[in-house]
Amino acid sequence: INSNSYVTPNTQSINDDGHCEYDMHTLKARFGEWGGQYVPEALVDCLVELEKAFITAKDDPSFWKEFESYYDYIGRPSQLQLASRLTEFAGGARIWLKR
Repeated sequence: INSNSYVTPNTQSINDDGHCEYDMHTLKARFGEWGGQYVPEALVDCLVELEKAFITAKDDPSFWKEFESYYDYIGRPSQLQLASRLTEFAGGARIWLKR
């Protein structure tokens, strides 16, 4: 991770209209000046908390060791299961579901 991808800590200021403006995000937006997080407002605080936790964890070798331990599951084939009742309902066409 490039250390240049991080900006200064959170700040708060009041604009000309008297509204508070928060610079909540520690990480720069991924899609330039106007983009980055298109999520419901209810999730913004959760994402800010997640950002802060990642910044703390990114320098911990045990975090990366655990993270890399999941590589074995990436792209791994998953089971196919015959949907017998759905097959019966469909008139006999064998329908399989993949997890």
